[in-house]
Amino acid sequence: MKKHFLLIYGLLIIGSTKAQNNLKLWYTKPAQVWEEALPLGNGHLGAMDYGNPKQEIFQLNEKTLWSGIPDDGLNNKSKDAIPLIREKIDAGEYKEAADLWINNCQGPYTARYLPMANLHIDMPVSANVKVNKRELDIARAVSAVDFILNDIPCKRSSFISYPDRMMVIHYESGKESTFSFDISMESMLKNKVSCKSDDYMLMEGVAPSFVPFAEKDSALIRYEDHLGKGLQFQVHIKVVADGGDVKNIANSVLSVRNARNVTIFLSALTSYHDFNRFPIYDKQRLFGENEAFIQRAVAKGYDSLLSSHIKDYDSLFSQLEICIGKPSIASQSTLELLKKRNAKNAEIYNLLYQYGRYLMIASSRIGTLPSNLQGMWNNALIPKWGCNYTTDINLEMNYWLTESTGLSDCHKPLLDFIETLSISGEKTAKNNYGISEGWMVHSNSDAWGQSVPQGGFDKDYEVRAARWTCWQMAGVWLAQHLWEHYDFNRDTTYLRSFAYPLMKGAADFALNWLYKDKETGYLVTSPSSSPENRFWYIDKSGKKQVGEISKAATMDMALLWDLFTNCIEAARILGIDMEFAQKLELCRAELFPMQIGKYGQLQEWFKDFEECEIRHRHLSHLFGLYPGKQIIPRRDTVLASAVKTTLLRRGDTGPGWDMAWKVCLWSRLEEAEKAMEIFDNGINCVDPHLTGECGGGLYPNLFAAYPPFQIDANFGIVAAMTEMLLQSYANELFLLPALPQKWDCGYIKGLKARGNFKVEMTWKDRQITEFTIESLSGGNCIIRTFDPLESEDMDLQVITDRQIKRPPKGKFLVNTNKSIDALKYKQTYVYSFNTEKNRTYKFKLKNRKVL
Repeated sequence: MKKHFLLIYGLLIIGSTKAQNNLKLWYTKPAQVWEEALPLGNGHLGAMDYGNPKQEIFQLNEKTLWSGIPDDGLNNKSKDAIPLIREKIDAGEYKEAADLWINNCQGPYTARYLPMANLHIDMPVSANVKVNKRELDIARAVSAVDFILNDIPCKRSSFISYPDRMMVIHYESGKESTFSFDISMESMLKNKVSCKSDDYMLMEGVAPSFVPFAEKDSALIRYEDHLGKGLQFQVHIKVVADGGDVKNIANSVLSVRNARNVTIFLSALTSYHDFNRFPIYDKQRLFGENEAFIQRAVAKGYDSLLSSHIKDYDSLFSQLEICIGKPSIASQSTLELLKKRNAKNAEIYNLLYQYGRYLMIASSRIGTLPSNLQGMWNNALIPKWGCNYTTDINLEMNYWLTESTGLSDCHKPLLDFIETLSISGEKTAKNNYGISEGWMVHSNSDAWGQSVPQGGFDKDYEVRAARWTCWQMAGVWLAQHLWEHYDFNRDTTYLRSFAYPLMKGAADFALNWLYKDKETGYLVTSPSSSPENRFWYIDKSGKKQVGEISKAATMDMALLWDLFTNCIEAARILGIDMEFAQKLELCRAELFPMQIGKYGQLQEWFKDFEECEIRHRHLSHLFGLYPGKQIIPRRDTVLASAVKTTLLRRGDTGPGWDMAWKVCLWSRLEEAEKAMEIFDNGINCVDPHLTGECGGGLYPNLFAAYPPFQIDANFGIVAAMTEMLLQSYANELFLLPALPQKWDCGYIKGLKARGNFKVEMTWKDRQITEFTIESLSGGNCIIRTFDPLESEDMDLQVITDRQIKRPPKGKFLVNTNKSIDALKYKQTYVYSFNTEKNRTYKFKLKNRKVL
């Protein structure tokens, strides 16, 4: 038995090593377009590496470079309009209600996240260059190009260091006088380039004070730097050549000639201070800070910079290892893996999982703004949707992966941003709604912490759509992240001093926003939308109309149930606010309940309206199943059936983030093969020249396609895969709940579960062979598996579902005569045991045969 265990363990170690070694995106040609370039980042500075040594391009972003200046955007007409809107909704005049909203309640469009500059490195026309391979090593966060220059083997490596806040580009060869090239910079923003010396160049630039919503309105871009409006930025470059020389040409180009090795150091900063501080440009301060970063980096040297960069990155990335399927030698390029994937080769799944984690580390570090719609990589002056913080799904999905995959520190930029939004959101609640307690946020935000509904006030020349501006629940949803960070780490100091006060503030607003509906007697929200869907209704004249807002949308109620439940539990843990918790319990019981509609589906709106788009991309009303915890399928079998019907009606296609959410939902329903089918359809290779919307997919650089690129799907894919392997939302650790047949064997180490448990497990033939649980906080642990387990470390107590402590089961309404079949589930084994803090417990499959 011991020999058998050692053999399996040895094979797993070998397999794990191979899996980690295969963590590279690699190609045999340079990138021709942005969606083929490879991303680098440290949370502050981002770059897209094209990997073309003869005519190199690094497209650069700085996370704080946005259009505009701080602007509350408050609408003084909103407060008086809300009672009128509610009257129209109660009267069934939904179109009129939407018009009232648009004309009285909207604020400005959010600021736009902007591209900073392009760095060009151009070799002479006569240079003979052949690229052998370009790659991104996501185990080290280093990009590289192997190439032949005039018959000399060469390599160019690049990385962006978080500890040294420095981008480094290093050319090396084995022969003297190898490298000659010119270095220059350009920007789509107003800028000036100059050279401080023969080896030092800088760009000074300014962002527009206004960038319009749509590209067709580019003539409206406005610069007001003469009035002090608009963020200023500087990019500094220092070149160190080994052999040869460096000279500046025309005070705008650094020319390297006949060098053996070359290192380029790049630093960039903006005049952004904080969300509510006017950006005052201090040229000398920015110059001095950039120069200091450069000087320290040059003194440290390339090898030391690389070493500290890898050490820092590895402290996060190495928290988790995954190997799905049998490890193989990485003989296929990334494009081949993407286009020719099959059941025998699971490398693409391992790569996508770790690539999502790589992108999170690269775009979200402590002390930075959170990841936006494109993480931090954007090459458009008027990016789609402003490349902003879209808070009705996209921002939240960005961070679903962080806690479970060992990247809790990367969650902190979002948590800090929530605190920012609570400050601006308190003003919005008071001014726009007349609510003086708590805070709230609408569906879009930016670096200036916008919490008002965007839409161009009453002159909404672009969209005029209440379905995506009239939504008061973003603060409620974001508060879930505050709780999740606690639940995965069990830090009561954080809960008491940071998370709970913010959660309570969101709940305070909600309690004041809710009111008792005269028609039903339940607590409802109004106006209310189901982002970003529309419905058909018949108006008083008998005409068919399109509605966008009503009352008590299912998503609103599910979000409030989740917030109230988390606040109640937080108050209990902290031993405070018992009266407030009791008030929340009473209100939770009076929330308008979920409903099952005429098709047997989970109803989306207060009334059983027909959707204008049955296949609509948003799945807002299914929040209660995922990422919420109100619907527990094995307990709430009828509601689970309604969710399944809804998913079948919605279809399997959509943009990437929609498909990632669907995989999460199907996984919670334990429908492994359906989840896998949608997953595979969602990672088809997409032509980067495609301009129209498509059914998800991945660009050649594995960026998720809408199109255009949206990073939420890259992050959502990781969350979805995790949900297939481990679920911990229902006060239990459910192992391999939705494991598809094609993932018949595998290994994962470092997966986190709620309760602050760390899990390592292996499986073969879709059965757990061995796994360990490390209890980092102690306390009771409940395990659910499809196969019986045993352990030599403790006595496992077999329990039933009724013995698991969970929030009370909610009521629901049935608005159909259609027979609804409750979902049935495969038998499982449920075990309970008490754990000690920092102790590890080992388990194995009971009565496993020894080969």
